[in-house]
Amino acid sequence: MRRVLTAWRRAGVIGCVAGGVGTVLMWHGSMDNLLVQGGRVAGLFEGINQLQSFVIAVIPFFCAKLFSRAASRGTRVLYGALVVVGFAGVVGSGSRAGVVFAALSVWLMLLLTSPRVAAAWTCAALLFAGSAWHLLGEHLNELPYGIRRSFSYVQEDTFELDELSIGRADQLRTFYTVFAEHPLVGVGPGGFAAWVPRVVPGGKAQEMHNSYLGVLGETGLIGGLIMLGLLADVMVRTLRFFYWAVRARDPDALMGARALFVSYLAILMYGMLNYGLRQRHFWFVVALAVAVPHVYGQWLARARVGARRPRPLYGVVPCVESQA
Repeated sequence: MRRVLTAWRRAGVIGCVAGGVGTVLMWHGSMDNLLVQGGRVAGLFEGINQLQSFVIAVIPFFCAKLFSRAASRGTRVLYGALVVVGFAGVVGSGSRAGVVFAALSVWLMLLLTSPRVAAAWTCAALLFAGSAWHLLGEHLNELPYGIRRSFSYVQEDTFELDELSIGRADQLRTFYTVFAEHPLVGVGPGGFAAWVPRVVPGGKAQEMHNSYLGVLGETGLIGGLIMLGLLADVMVRTLRFFYWAVRARDPDALMGARALFVSYLAILMYGMLNYGLRQRHFWFVVALAVAVPHVYGQWLARARVGARRPRPLYGVVPCVESQA
């Protein structure tokens, strides 16, 4: 399992560095290349939204190394830099929700690790937020497109928000119609987008930008309850792992449990604004949330059995009487 987590972190390093490099290229005017699509950073992923959700899922595991007391100073600096680079990639991707959830992931990891430090940083951020917000709003038009889009809610003209709101409203209206007509089995996987122009004249054929409403619309109550039940079961397993790690007083396991919980929670929240169930790394996090508590529970049970076995006193050699 340690090899799997190490491989996951290494994949995170590659993905975050690619996103950071794409942001640098975009900053220097390169708007279409291997890492940038139409002025927005996609990294090594096919879709822009995949970069955002991937970074959100992997940042808590970087924070686990960054906030670990057992880690060396060099390790902390390395993973701190990776967190910054990954966040820069999310900013360059042009996702407002991605920026919020990435920052929330770092804050939650800090809160679970050291509440006092998290409270101090929160107060400091609130003190300087007004000045930073005003400064960003003044110079936002000078920044590349992807960065402008990520922070466009600081502008009065709400850059593209009106168009996005109309599209989301069309999707929500379509969901009500689809769910009312096909409540049990839905319209089939991938069939929601085709219904948008039917329900809303002139509407754009897009999938539902909400993972949970999308499942209900395409698979109905039957598939929706199965999927939501699965996701809820995974959350229970994650919280149980957290509880076991706290009881065992194992610093490494506790930090891993925090990272797993925050990663899963962040990617679930991201699914409220985007359809992320088709992304591979979402199911990889689900697999980690299922497998890691199971493996740790087995190890904990073996450790308890070993601790209960009576040990012979020092210098006493047990012997077995032979029956002649």
